Amino acid sequence: MSEPLKDRDLAKLHPAFRLKVERLLETLQRAGVPFKLDEGFRSRERQGWLYASGRTRPGNILTQKDGAPGVWQKTHEVASERGKPRRSRHQSGLAADVYPLKSDGRVWIPAASHEAWVLLATAARSLGLRAGRDWGDSPHVEYQGALPKKEKG
Repeated sequence: MSEPLKDRDLAKLHPAFRLKVERLLETLQRAGVPFKLDEGFRSRERQGWLYASGRTRPGNILTQKDGAPGVWQKTHEVASERGKPRRSRHQSGLAADVYPLKSDGRVWIPAASHEAWVLLATAARSLGLRAGRDWGDSPHVEYQGALPKKEKG
């Protein structure tokens, strides 16, 4: 299977999360370190393709989430995932991967220790988002807490 395309459409993110991601990108731009959404919503096919890396196809292990419904069984090989959802928050439009941009507008992937990632994590936390840097996934941010209830019209 060839690599399924990344989805970079902010409109496909959950509305409450999209607002926070837009504010995050604006905050980073004002700080002089522009970032860009590299991947937001993720299909089950793309999640499965990422999960296969380092398992059934060559490469490093990229994720512990295979994208299937349900939770990992209590005997799952990765103890920290036992009883946790098999779906990524990307699949619900509640996670995004963002990267800093070079002056020419191209994505730049600095070392994990680079201050750009510290800035991203700090700005994300200030908006109530979880920063993937806390568990070794520097470009990742995700919604945390309860989602707002829909207003009755």
